[in-house]
Amino acid sequence: MSIVLSYPVWFLLFCFAGGLLYAAVLYYRNKKTTVFPQHIQWILAGARFLVISILLFFLLSPMIRRFYRQVEKPAIVVLLDNSSSILLNKDSVFYRSVFPGKVEQFIDNLMNKYDVASYLFDEQITENKIWDFSGQQTDISQALEDITIRYANRNLGAVILMSDGLFNKGVNPYYRAAELQAPVYVVALGDSTRPRDLLVKDVMYNQVVYLGNDFPMEVQLEASRYKGKETELTVSKNGQTVYIKKIQIPNDAYSTQVIIPAITADKPGNMKLSISLRPLEGEVTRVNNYRDIFVEVIDSRQKILLLAEAPHPDLGAIMQTIAANKNYQGEVGFLPQFNKSINAYSLIILHQIPTASNSGAQIISAARTAGVPLLFILSSSTQIPAFNQLSIGLRINGNRGNMDEVLASWNGNFSLFTLSEQARRLFSKFPPLVSPFGSSYETSAGFMPLFYRKIGSTITDQPLMGFSNLNGQKSGVIAGEGIWRWRLYNFQQQGNHEVFDELISKTIQYLAVKEDKSLFRIQVKNQYWENEPVIIDAELYNESYELINEPEVKLDVTGENNTTYSFVFSRYGNMYRLDAGRIPVGEYKYVASTLMGGKSYKKQGTIVVKPIQVEAVNTIANIELLRSIAESTGAALFMPNQLDELQKRIEATETITSRSYSQKQLRDLIHFRWIFFLLLALLSLEWLIRKRQGAY
Repeated sequence: MSIVLSYPVWFLLFCFAGGLLYAAVLYYRNKKTTVFPQHIQWILAGARFLVISILLFFLLSPMIRRFYRQVEKPAIVVLLDNSSSILLNKDSVFYRSVFPGKVEQFIDNLMNKYDVASYLFDEQITENKIWDFSGQQTDISQALEDITIRYANRNLGAVILMSDGLFNKGVNPYYRAAELQAPVYVVALGDSTRPRDLLVKDVMYNQVVYLGNDFPMEVQLEASRYKGKETELTVSKNGQTVYIKKIQIPNDAYSTQVIIPAITADKPGNMKLSISLRPLEGEVTRVNNYRDIFVEVIDSRQKILLLAEAPHPDLGAIMQTIAANKNYQGEVGFLPQFNKSINAYSLIILHQIPTASNSGAQIISAARTAGVPLLFILSSSTQIPAFNQLSIGLRINGNRGNMDEVLASWNGNFSLFTLSEQARRLFSKFPPLVSPFGSSYETSAGFMPLFYRKIGSTITDQPLMGFSNLNGQKSGVIAGEGIWRWRLYNFQQQGNHEVFDELISKTIQYLAVKEDKSLFRIQVKNQYWENEPVIIDAELYNESYELINEPEVKLDVTGENNTTYSFVFSRYGNMYRLDAGRIPVGEYKYVASTLMGGKSYKKQGTIVVKPIQVEAVNTIANIELLRSIAESTGAALFMPNQLDELQKRIEATETITSRSYSQKQLRDLIHFRWIFFLLLALLSLEWLIRKRQGAY
């Protein structure tokens, strides 16, 4: 420990000189104090000298510098696999009732020398939870990554992973283990031997089908150690059997795919299909003999018409996006051959139109009469004067057939729909479009630009893409051709078309969606997984279409057994939100209701909670993965009956030891209380002596 000054050391001379001068003037140049005996004067002068010198010394900002050592014990982290696959073997009783107690004793023994923390993990990591093997998904990599973050810059001695090595979510944990910078000791749980078992391993099907269509389904089956036996595959639709097939098992490791050729979607809504294998004697578990799936049957897709004067790469780029979306059906037509009814379409995309040879006036007029939204894509063939007469909210002045190459610049104030942050960053890098030149681009009050035209490095106030909603008629315009280059550039940069598809899909969704004019609206998904909470949003509008949330909104949910559960929505901003939590697997009917102005409003529908059955698909412990994780980090693999050997191994590892840290601490000397009491004592001593000598 030492004292550090903010000024040179020789400044102390000024402090002593100041104290000496003050004491001399007070006690040797003052006639009132000459009556004091000599030794009293020396004591008083000394006390005043010390007080003044100390006070002047604090003007130099003195600090105490101290070095101290801190010893950090090594941390041992125990990760306990809480997935349900642990119990799907012949040792399930041991793991449920005996092994947790052994692990608890093992952790208590380690706490004598180490800082030990234990965590449960399945699809996420948790603390202070009972080890009940209830996890429906397993993400080992996420658990390892979480420990990497929590124990960064800590003395992490070792990680003990107790798992069966089966994961069905996240990346391969082998690659995450190396990031820990600590040995990962593994306790292999479960059973690595192949048990006697039948299972429905996988079902491949269309999650969305259209009413009246037949759709196929492929079921992958496996049978272990049942050579020469026979079972039966049954498929039921909404409780009625629609398919039966006998399965002969020719060997002990049998796998087969059964294609069910045609299941009819004969009713809109959620169709429940149950796939089952007749159990055989001696199976380790029968949970994986069954699989329930839900197929959403919708009435029809929205039809999108792409109408052009001639073929163009832009049409192909847009069609590929439409084809990838299950909710849309695209169709390409060319003028003047097109003669179909406009009423069949939810959106018409006009490329190049109006042109010199065909203004498309009849189709545009019919679309407006039918309330079908229009999206214009302007090209070098577009007649700009004819386009200006359509009054869609954008007018291009001064065009004489000239074109510019322009980039897209995102409008930060755009609010009609949202685009991802990834998309916004990439748009500015997209190749230029060939856009009509104009001395000015005039927009009406109802026109909302999505992109502005960027010429070179100059961002203009001229819209490149935008939307309008005039008199209830939605319209959009892309003032340039060549968006096919955007799709190619997206794939070149990211290996996919996600950003381009997001832009086109959001554009179609905004224009084609039918506006809900009802005062009471419910926002809910059709299907939920059993491990996700059921969250439902509600909106309530008054007669002026102002969002309100004063009235109470209720929800009644009725399950398949006719049991009804009642909920009340919470107010969320100006809206309502209900978090019903996780509810059991099944199909539920809901009725949301509220009362406003003496009038009752109701919304009803159906939701399905789908089961997650991935834990039962594979029940054979992956010992090789666990061994590779341990060996790659310089550790070893142990069995559940070797916890004592694991403890000895950890205690014998020299790298798992305490660490000593030296730290320097600077603290202002003036913060020490004893200095205040020292000054108070000196001044009190001086005052008492003077008082006794009669100077006061």
